[in-house]
Amino acid sequence: MFHHYHSYSHYAYHPLLHEFGRSVVHGFGWGIGWQLARHLPFALLLLIVVLLGVGWMIMRRRY
Repeated sequence: MFHHYHSYSHYAYHPLLHEFGRSVVHGFGWGIGWQLARHLPFALLLLIVVLLGVGWMIMRRRY
């Protein structure tokens, strides 16, 4: 009875722990990828705007 309960708790606990660890690792990697994918267009747009602004200021100052 005790052995059956012990094996049952082991089999019930281990997949939960494994699933939790896998979901944490997957969620962490997915979160980083999502943050990069979500911020990359804004970063590129900001970089283009800054470059255009600096270039426009240099051109305006030159002429």
